Amino acid sequence: MGDNTVLWSAEGVQQVDPLGQLLFCLTIQPILCSYSSNLVAAYMDDVTVGSSLSTIADDITTITTIGPSYGIRLNSLRCEVISKTSAINHDATRDFQQETTATAMLLGAPLSTGSALTECLASQCTDLSRVIERLKFISACNALVLLNNSLSAPKLLHTRHAARYVDHHLLKEFDTQLRSGLLTICNVLLMVDQWL
Repeated sequence: MGDNTVLWSAEGVQQVDPLGQLLFCLTIQPILCSYSSNLVAAYMDDVTVGSSLSTIADDITTITTIGPSYGIRLNSLRCEVISKTSAINHDATRDFQQETTATAMLLGAPLSTGSALTECLASQCTDLSRVIERLKFISACNALVLLNNSLSAPKLLHTRHAARYVDHHLLKEFDTQLRSGLLTICNVLLMVDQWL
């Protein structure tokens, strides 16, 4: 390519465009409004519908037929069907991943206190451990701000809003890691009374 070549954007917004998310939401809104399901909730491109299997199948057909005219295509390999039973047999959900209510997660939070909750809390403990190791490489003030405002309790609170997890055994591990990280970042020794 020479210096005089211009590449024009063929469709959509640029990746860093701050209006990109808004424009996507405005595009998908008419499709969501046409759904017949009892539950229709969406956060960007994560859409959740809940109703009878036939109604959900009709809504899936709607997105697969109308969606391409809006520039939206359903990636069925990244879709899930959640039910109390282990398998749903329907043509519309044929390629979807099958989840039970015990293993299902929505926007990174478990929907029940089953194995999904244990998996989520274990993942948060692992992430916290990794983050604390990396926070050692930046200034203590910045590390403390990051730990306090985005890397520890906020993630745990997001999980708590989704599922009840009182007295879960992984909470003690999370607390221990958080205390250890705080001591390392602040380079202090806090006694029991100070923790309280």
